[in-house]
Amino acid sequence: MDGGGTTCGYGSAMSQLHNAELVASEQAMNAGMIGLADVYVQQVLMARPDSAPAWNLAGKIATKLGLKPQALGFFDRARAADRYFKAAEKNRALAEKLADRPAPAGQRYLLIREWGAGFWSDVEGVLGHLLIAEICGRTPLVYWGPSSLFASSGRNAWELSFSPVSGATIGDAAAAGSLGSFPDRWKTKSATDLAPITSYIHAERWEGPQARVAIAQLLATDAPLAVGDFTAPLPWVSRWIPPQHPLHGRSLDDLYRYLVDKYLHPAPQMRDAAAQWHRQNIGDAYSIAVHVRLTDKPVEVPDIVDYYNMVPALIAQRLAVHPEAKVFVMTDTPVALDELRAKFPGKVVHTDCTRNRGETGVHFLKSVSGESLAREVMLDSLVATMCNEFLGSGSSNVACMISRLKQWDAGTCTLRGLNLQQQVHGMVFTMPTPHEFFLGAARREAT
Repeated sequence: MDGGGTTCGYGSAMSQLHNAELVASEQAMNAGMIGLADVYVQQVLMARPDSAPAWNLAGKIATKLGLKPQALGFFDRARAADRYFKAAEKNRALAEKLADRPAPAGQRYLLIREWGAGFWSDVEGVLGHLLIAEICGRTPLVYWGPSSLFASSGRNAWELSFSPVSGATIGDAAAAGSLGSFPDRWKTKSATDLAPITSYIHAERWEGPQARVAIAQLLATDAPLAVGDFTAPLPWVSRWIPPQHPLHGRSLDDLYRYLVDKYLHPAPQMRDAAAQWHRQNIGDAYSIAVHVRLTDKPVEVPDIVDYYNMVPALIAQRLAVHPEAKVFVMTDTPVALDELRAKFPGKVVHTDCTRNRGETGVHFLKSVSGESLAREVMLDSLVATMCNEFLGSGSSNVACMISRLKQWDAGTCTLRGLNLQQQVHGMVFTMPTPHEFFLGAARREAT
């Protein structure tokens, strides 16, 4: 690795863990595991945004993929963080020698498939891929097919909830795929050969050649059709905006606002249903939307129970200011709904949606169709945006996305706890075996 002083060249000031993560990143990069390498860098930069070694390694990853503008930008960040970090200067000189990429010939598409998670987690992935399309000038289209938890037989489940993100059709994507695709498994034979790009996504998303496709790989490919079927959180993608791009330098809030306003338009039938429900059940009353996520979530994020225990007091505080208000409760469990109705009699309103008393998330219930679940979460979320205030947990994708769906007035949207949209969930690139292999080896090398 570059630099001097320690085996890794990262110096004694960096924590042992960050040191090990950067060693693991370089090892993963050299093994061709770009997504894993990038995650380790991202984890260090989230904790230490001024880490010259991390920016230098980000530049090396970009150089390896031929992404010259990003590489130069990353090396410049490394030099700005530490003007004595000579490795970044040397590596920048190498990146300067990369050939400028010619302007793409012909129309290029980014087909955004389902990630296969909860509803708003999947939408988060769509937003990240839409930013990728913006960066590399591809025409995006979203197709949620049969492996979506919200699949509708024979239909694009995305368009049951949202309007299309462009005028492109699945036939356009198939035509482009016949000329070449990335990953290779999405290649088609003709414009009418839809099966390869609309079929169920099995283990190939996770295992085998070109699995766990990284953000940088989608940016680097010249294939007429690129397909995103793996996670691409917006905060991760934002780091790859090249310095010359008009979106470069925008805050995360600005990027969410830009993408939501441009692309995330609820389907007319969903918008109308939410407006009708709000008119009939809330009307002109001041309203406070409250989201409570339990079922399987405490297993993943134990602290979300602390938020739930705070909810009654938080509601009481707001009702002290607005005693006339109605409380619109969104929850996946009847336990929370019953408790809040008992604590605030005559105040709570709610939709009739699927809830579960056990520890299984409602999106995993086999007894309810995915199409129905999508309608329910969209209805609840849109009604919440029509309320005057919103209260939720930052550990829930539902609450995080409601905070993005409209420009809330100052002080009217509160997310308690850590915000998922500001975290790095690298485990998707690290399980089941690569993480322990690389990070374990890196820790031994770093010490």
